[in-house]
Amino acid sequence: MSTKDMRAGLDKMPTELLIPIFSHLPDVRSMNDFGLVSKKYQNILKENESEIARRFATRTLRDNDPGVMRLAFTTCKARSYDYFYYGNVEDPFDGGLDFLDTYVERGDWPSQFYQIRALTWLPALSNDVEAVLGWVLKNIAPLPAGLEGEGFTPTEITRQRRLLYMIDFMAKFLIKSHVPRKNDSGFRVLFHALWSSFSPVEIYLAFELMTRLMHYLQPRPYLLVSSEGQRMVRSIFELSGYKEQMKAFVSMTRKKLPSVEDWVPLINDPNAFIKDTIPSDPEDDDSLMDYYYYDPRQYESLMKKYLHSHGTNYWFFLIGDKDRCELVKKRGPVWTWEAGTNPALALLGDPIIVWRQDPARFGCPGIIGTKVPYYQLCQESQESQETGNRQDS
Repeated sequence: MSTKDMRAGLDKMPTELLIPIFSHLPDVRSMNDFGLVSKKYQNILKENESEIARRFATRTLRDNDPGVMRLAFTTCKARSYDYFYYGNVEDPFDGGLDFLDTYVERGDWPSQFYQIRALTWLPALSNDVEAVLGWVLKNIAPLPAGLEGEGFTPTEITRQRRLLYMIDFMAKFLIKSHVPRKNDSGFRVLFHALWSSFSPVEIYLAFELMTRLMHYLQPRPYLLVSSEGQRMVRSIFELSGYKEQMKAFVSMTRKKLPSVEDWVPLINDPNAFIKDTIPSDPEDDDSLMDYYYYDPRQYESLMKKYLHSHGTNYWFFLIGDKDRCELVKKRGPVWTWEAGTNPALALLGDPIIVWRQDPARFGCPGIIGTKVPYYQLCQESQESQETGNRQDS
């Protein structure tokens, strides 16, 4: 078939069939070029821009969640600005506050906000978000006992994807507003406006994910120069420069919401386990850690690989589905330290563990409630493994 015949065939197609063709093109430039082919295509692109943009975004984002789409549009729009200084150049908040008032408002977005030109950044940014999301799911977000073989649900993955786009937006907003990283009282208005654009829980979760990602990235400098995830990695480090301001906001609002009306989340998520209040300070509440230790002999390796100090523990309970989190808590931990043991100092002494579920699951003797010295258990396990290796050889 000649190009002329193909063109004639396309010209005969109704608008409802041409819209998907527009939205399946690889990037914004391709859509604009296709629109220039004829006056008819220009009109279709202009009159159906919102629908085409949303279809393109859904396909590119690998997610049809409205919250993911809205945050992705918002951060792509912010990335399209060189800076937010305009109007009165002596007021560093002018453009930034206008942007928040316009684009980071609760409720449904007007259809005209879904613009194709705002998505120039999306294909590359989406690839970087997916790369970093892969690191989170594989290396940062262990599943509790009982779920370790099930993986994350689509809604749990979406929840984490939303947070990554939120991190990217906040980083770009602050950088493009030329906000200094040191505490400056002159910028309190801007910080308050940014944090208030979300709920305290959303800011808390973004802060927690950013902290975990910094723990993960810092000992892996090769990721900083890798092409994989580079835009997202840069945003993580940029936002980390404002971690003290975020932490101060989280500390101020922890455990309480001044007013439900004032702190409505930007993205409503009724199925989330954590959605209304910030959990108590992880440094003061170690109980959720118990649900991660599948086998007490894995304790040290899990501590080194996943669980850090200063509020970076038990990620699943922060982004998990409500029903799954409640099921894990109802089932209870596999084992715990003996009463009175300080978990943070346990390995410095001669700690004793208490089996809370059947130890036969891990090939260990005893019953529920059996107490055994931790290091004795590890030594017996090592000796058993060495004996098995000698028999195999």
